[in-house]
Amino acid sequence: MIRKPIAAGALCLAVAGTSYASISVVSGPALLVTDPNVMNYKAAPYDDPTALVRYWTERASYTLSQGLVISIVPPVSYPTNVTSHANNNDNFIAAGTSIESYYLYFDPSGTKSVTTRFRTTNPILGLISNHRSSAANDHFMLSDYLIDPSVPAANIPTTHFGDRGLEMPTDNVIFHAANEIEVDWTASNPGDQMRIITAVPEPATMGALGIGIVALLRRRRR
Repeated sequence: MIRKPIAAGALCLAVAGTSYASISVVSGPALLVTDPNVMNYKAAPYDDPTALVRYWTERASYTLSQGLVISIVPPVSYPTNVTSHANNNDNFIAAGTSIESYYLYFDPSGTKSVTTRFRTTNPILGLISNHRSSAANDHFMLSDYLIDPSVPAANIPTTHFGDRGLEMPTDNVIFHAANEIEVDWTASNPGDQMRIITAVPEPATMGALGIGIVALLRRRRR
């Protein structure tokens, strides 16, 4: 079996000294979760009467000790509508890559639809969206070690459950840019979930960028 590692090749411009891990809402209904006690990964934990996407940061500047299986590889052009995900474990981000991890959870009461657009600071390396067929090949369970250690154990599933993730092609994701995606989801119980994995700028790149910014400011002062 040929494996296809995904490397963090793109660079993101940011001011040295700032926090690189960030996700923000461009448009649509969403709720940022900052309390680890409210970050819940189990089936239908929210049963929310409002149709909004909860989202939170899992890991910042985390270096992978093993290859990370992903369900969706970013496209080569934008915008691109993605309506399918890998039903195998062939696509992965290589061990040693520094990443950021974010989680989206849409869990309405009844059946509802939502369209929300997100932007990350750094380029997206891949999306995790397929629960597959068992705990052994579940893309979520294979990556749940990315969950914030502060999240209570009671909020984390210990066994595989069906329909965790996206039911494509009914659900879809549109890549508007290397760091911008739109989710168009319809869900009921147990809800729709997706993990976003982004790159982290190399320290040398950030240092060089910082020097360039300082030089530019000095020129302007002169």
